[in-house]
Amino acid sequence: METIFGGSEIICGEQRISFAKKFTRLSYYEVFKRYALMGDVDRATREDFAIKAKQLGIKVEDFESKEKIMDNIYKKICRPKIIQPTFIEDYPSGASPLAKRKENNPDLIDRFQLVINGGEVINAFSELNDPIDQKERFAQQDKMKEMGEKDVSPSDDDYLEAMEYGMPPAAGLGMGIDRLIMLFTSSSNIKEVIIFPTMRPKDGQDGE
Repeated sequence: METIFGGSEIICGEQRISFAKKFTRLSYYEVFKRYALMGDVDRATREDFAIKAKQLGIKVEDFESKEKIMDNIYKKICRPKIIQPTFIEDYPSGASPLAKRKENNPDLIDRFQLVINGGEVINAFSELNDPIDQKERFAQQDKMKEMGEKDVSPSDDDYLEAMEYGMPPAAGLGMGIDRLIMLFTSSSNIKEVIIFPTMRPKDGQDGE
């Protein structure tokens, strides 16, 4: 990797990435219009996304929700095409069950990600502190789990009880240091920058 020290650019693989300009901001839906070539995404149904996913060679399970199918298209097709630093914002409410809704549009959540060279470097959102809304979203997650979805946030009664006593406004931001190192070292595999990478256990083994 060639890094321009003291400047505002790095070269990662074949990509020259610039940090000089103001970072691009795209809504989650706009990403699908640009990189998956979908029109009228705001009104697209689960079936519309399922058809698009299959056209793109992405497997769709019967139990997968609209948001899960969207996430698969985003991660496998759209995000790899986002090279220059870009903030992705205005996600649908079903994309993150613990995130607070936007005041001006309750169908969206107050969340953003920073994507560079096809990888998620930052994920951040305002924490949901409405126990009624949180309980309803947990119920949706439980229903998805019953249908076969594994990547869910199931009900947590202790968390809901604590929230009912009063949870102040809060927000969280997670930065992937490993993703940054991948950029700076021009690494294509995250295992190359982790000292002790977690290995996926083989079938029939518990990983111990």
